[in-house]
Amino acid sequence: MATMAQPHSFLYLSTPGTMLRQAGQRLVVERANSTLIDIPVFQLSAIFVYGAIRVTPHAIRLCFEKGIALNFLSRTGSFRGRLTPAQVSTAPLRLLQYERTQDPVFCLAFARAIVTAKVESSLAWMESRRRSGSSTFNPDRAAQLRTLVEQIRAAPSIDSLRGLEGTAARLHFAMFRRANKSNLSFTTRERFSPEPINALLNFAYTLLLREWESLILGAGLDVSLGFYHCLEGARPSLACDLMEEFRAALVDPLVLRLVNKRILQASDFTLRGPSPRPFLSSEGQRRFLAFYDTEASRLRRLYFHQLQRLIAAMKDPVKGYLGHLHPPTSSSPEDVCDI
Repeated sequence: MATMAQPHSFLYLSTPGTMLRQAGQRLVVERANSTLIDIPVFQLSAIFVYGAIRVTPHAIRLCFEKGIALNFLSRTGSFRGRLTPAQVSTAPLRLLQYERTQDPVFCLAFARAIVTAKVESSLAWMESRRRSGSSTFNPDRAAQLRTLVEQIRAAPSIDSLRGLEGTAARLHFAMFRRANKSNLSFTTRERFSPEPINALLNFAYTLLLREWESLILGAGLDVSLGFYHCLEGARPSLACDLMEEFRAALVDPLVLRLVNKRILQASDFTLRGPSPRPFLSSEGQRRFLAFYDTEASRLRRLYFHQLQRLIAAMKDPVKGYLGHLHPPTSSSPEDVCDI
């Protein structure tokens, strides 16, 4: 897929076998002797390369000359490294980020938007089950979540918002538990749990978190400074913020599908630690990562859109931040190129 972009946009490359080369003051992406995209270099601010993508030395040099950072990630989004032009500084953007973290009005508005998007994603998942005729759909819980969305949008404080988010999570995982038809037990969502499904959720959430860390670093923001999750040691609080709305959009439905279809079973887990807890075996990880990569690839364009939406909201708080289920308006420029 290829889309032209406006100035200061991201280009991300994830199709195996593609090549990025220079053509004058343009960057060209090719695969199997076909041009996938041809874009003026001045329209880009950063490039993200996933997996086995070839970047020619001339393309790297042009990026250096024009102040474009090249970020290299694994197929699953783990950060591998970054090539940054010596003269480029992200200090203005980070100073703006710091300024916004000190603005309680901005933080509350952003936090409301993030939690609203998270609950709307849960509702969208429930609605998909209703349309498929699933007997596990519970209209009462869906109605409760819709009511919570309205309360979240009007939450008077971050603390009250956290309480509403917790209530929504309990409703979501009650539906998740009801939808679990596998031979693996799931009682409730707990990070430290002896249940394999919770171990699988932990593993998938970690993958999602690490990819968001990579994208935030690549965009020049400080990953430790969040607006909803506060600064806490080495925690990547901004990544914790931005991953929230993709838990129910990506991870939870994927985990449920893999266990319900018996693609992952009890034999794919091993017990480890002084208080034995389940962890995916090497073969189980390999199988899970293949499915995760396919699903995450569908959403990566949205990751970049949301990152751009955050930066735009930081620069103009009046516009605010919208969740990924809200499509760009007709006046909103495209801000991501993807291959």
